[in-house]
Formats: sequence, C-alpha cells, structure tokens
Amino acid sequence: MRIALPLLALLSFAGCVGPAADVTANGLVLGGPTDAAFADFAAPFEAGIVLARPDNLIDLEANLVDDAERVWLQVDDAAIELPAASAGVYAVPDNAAVAYPSGRVITLHAITDGQEGIATLDAPAAPSFTLPEAGTHAAGTPLTIDLSSQGFDRVYAIVLDSSGAVLHDDRPRDAEAAIRDLRGADTVFEYTLPGSALANPGQAHALALVGIRRARAADLDGFEAFWSTVGAGATATGVVIPGS
Repeated sequence: MRIALPLLALLSFAGCVGPAADVTANGLVLGGPTDAAFADFAAPFEAGIVLARPDNLIDLEANLVDDAERVWLQVDDAAIELPAASAGVYAVPDNAAVAYPSGRVITLHAITDGQEGIATLDAPAAPSFTLPEAGTHAAGTPLTIDLSSQGFDRVYAIVLDSSGAVLHDDRPRDAEAAIRDLRGADTVFEYTLPGSALANPGQAHALALVGIRRARAADLDGFEAFWSTVGAGATATGVVIPGS
C-alpha cells in the first residue's frame, strides 16, 4: 500500500450532513518518499478529492458529485488538473509528471453547477528530525522522534527491515479512515515508534515518516466547511541501526 493512501476508492463519508446547497470536499495532497526502498509503497506525488452534496443520509452514494465541471490544484501559475477517476472522485493520474510543491501554497478548486469552491493549503515540507547514530539505540525499545514546532496535525510511519519486510505501518487502511483521522486531529509534537519496529540489532531499519496538515474552516471558501476535510503532507526518510 502506498504512503499516499488509496484515494481512488468509491467513498461514502458518513457524517456528510449540512446545507443541501453546499458541496463537501474530502481529500489529500501528498508527496511520497524519494528513497528507493519505498518505491513499492509510495508514489512521488498523489492528490485526490471526493466531492459530495450532503443532503441525504439514507443514500450517501447518491450524493457524490460525479459531474463537476472542473477540479484542479493551483500552485503559483501552474494548474494541475484532477480528472474524474470514478463517481465523485477526482485525482491526479498515476503517471502525471508532477512534483510535490514543498513549502508553497496550494489552492484546490472545484466548479460544480457553475459555483466554485476553494480550499487553501500550505504544502508542508517533509518532517525534519534527528535519528540516533548507529548502535546507540537498543533494539526492541521504543524510539521517540521530536517533531515540535513543525505544526503537523497527523503523523504516520512505516518501517522496513533490511529485507524489505514491513515491521511497522500505522497508516489508515482507506481514505475514509484517513479523513476521519485528520478531521479529529490536533498538533503533533512527537512520534514514538514501538520497540517492535526496531527489532533487529545491527541491521538497517528504513523509516518513512509522513506529516500532514489540514486546512481550517477559514481556509475554505464555497465548500461546506464543517464536514469538509482537506489536508496536505510530505514524507521524509531515514535509517536506524539499533544496537544490541
């Protein structure tokens, strides 16, 4: 599974309730790791958004907006189109030659029925952290990583052993869970890897850490603000070689 989470599923967001005239936007813009060890787990860039009209709790799938006139990301003067991937889901194609715009402002635009919704996102830089030098952290013991002052709302991690086997992976298993996590998020000051993630003394453990920030209600214009959740995040990698 990719770090950037499966955005292309047909999703129903339970809790999509609000004025029928508005459209909810739920989605993520993510930059994956560049480390080749994670090539099977993450793409360099992914972006996807689910649009829905929150006017019927009985048949949520009937609320998906599958006829948006246009959906795109705007970064400086460049527009990144998000074509329809399935009913209500708009996403950057897998083969798109797009780089994650670290440290810049992204605006997500969606035009439905001639009305435009805009979400403004700060594309955070990848998490910055310091890992222990080789052999200085005991294998099988938790490792706490300092992320203070970086302003992430959610942080997830995946750890691979020297053979590429996954030792730790706490990413949500679908995009609905990711959005639910982000909706209830608060500032993350540190992240602790369990001891089981660093189980093999003397071996390299590859770490990918993704930090995500969400847009606040004030960053949404034209979308139903209470139930809309849009986030952006980037991934950093490192290596831990635990001691005995």
